[in-house]
Amino acid sequence: EPLLPSRPHDGEDLARYAQRMEEIMKKTDELNMLEKHVRSEKQFNRKVELNKKLKAKHTEIKSLLN
Repeated sequence: EPLLPSRPHDGEDLARYAQRMEEIMKKTDELNMLEKHVRSEKQFNRKVELNKKLKAKHTEIKSLLN
């Protein structure tokens, strides 16, 4: 299993690659926290809002990986 979640893009320098990996790890931590909040939330309407945020965070991470 690779240590980093993605390979460098073509022409991407090391500094930009490191910055992108840092963003991915930060957003992954935020995603994990949101997932924990969704599991513990009792109110349906709040769960819906948290799930919207969760989906947006997945999209952000996916865009950084591609």
